[in-house]
Amino acid sequence: MQGVGRNKMTYNTAEYETIGLCIALEAVGDIVNHALLELRDVKSIPGETEVYFHSHIHKQLFLIRLLDFTKESGDNRLTGVNGSCLDVLREACSTKSFNIEGSVDELTKSVEAFDNWINQRTNITLWLPTLDINAEIEVPRLDLLFITGNQSKHNLSRLTGVSRQFTEYSKLTATLFPWSQSHSL
Repeated sequence: MQGVGRNKMTYNTAEYETIGLCIALEAVGDIVNHALLELRDVKSIPGETEVYFHSHIHKQLFLIRLLDFTKESGDNRLTGVNGSCLDVLREACSTKSFNIEGSVDELTKSVEAFDNWINQRTNITLWLPTLDINAEIEVPRLDLLFITGNQSKHNLSRLTGVSRQFTEYSKLTATLFPWSQSHSL
């Protein structure tokens, strides 16, 4: 700790990185908690794994924790990073305070792989029965996580952020409903 002022502490880079890594590691442990889920190998696709949740509540808790890990900003006075646990890991890969002979390389690869996976666009099917439409749309996984995680986390009165996210997808209206611009998702 470099300086202690009145209720204000400052840390050096290694101290910030240590605190951030401890917080991120605890968050990862909470996400992949085997009391919530079971990982099963997909026999037909070597290297692939499926996640099964013990209950609907466990699935919701997983989504909430994953959303917080990827999007929820912590106090930068504690970690030195103005961002989420994922941002803290990215910063640790950049500052490399504890890098010994390339030991940070595996963390860097894992963070990059997760970042690529969470930002990958995936197809989902929307069934709109009143319009007799089965629409396929392509959405980044991070956006799906934002919607499902917040839906799990908050009651209906606090879902305005999710509503804004749906508004972003209203750009698809012209594709889904070419006969009218009045429909929105």
